[in-house]
Amino acid sequence: MKAQEQNLENRKTQLQTELNQGEAAKRDLDTAYQTLCQEVADEQQKLSDINSKKETANDDLQRLEHQKENLENFIDSLESRKKGLESEAQEMRRGGGPFSDRRGHPAAHVRNLRLAKDVIPGGNEEKNKGRKDGDRVDGMVRALKDEEQEKDRLIILLKEFHSDPALASMCHYKCTGTCVPAYVYQHTLRAGTDGPD
Repeated sequence: MKAQEQNLENRKTQLQTELNQGEAAKRDLDTAYQTLCQEVADEQQKLSDINSKKETANDDLQRLEHQKENLENFIDSLESRKKGLESEAQEMRRGGGPFSDRRGHPAAHVRNLRLAKDVIPGGNEEKNKGRKDGDRVDGMVRALKDEEQEKDRLIILLKEFHSDPALASMCHYKCTGTCVPAYVYQHTLRAGTDGPD
């Protein structure tokens, strides 16, 4: 009887030991599981950060590409303006241009108009008359500058100049009614030519 009780006691002790070992193993597994869960959460956070940085980088890349496109368009616009100015300069050097009058005089030089009232000869009365006539020419010059894009307007104003005897008498050319008044153009005054017959 005592031997049987001893065996039961030993078995009980053994089972308790195994139970304790199992509980310890379970605690270890729980700890490992918690650690693994934390590692997974950390990796997910890292992945989220990477995706966020990727989206930010994509936004930055798109913004830079947009800025690059705008800059390229701006450069193309400047190149186009440069070519246009070079072409206009060549036309002006050739004495032509888009607003030349019918006899080929450089009406495109309206931008460089300047009256030279001080070259009018004669006494005070003649000078006063010249100043008044010059003021009228000034008005025409301002109108020409305002309307320099309209060739027809230019021709009308030049004809108006010649239709007034007081103004036509100031023409540096032997006036035929169609030439550009040389008195108005600085470059013609400097040249000192007689103009076309």
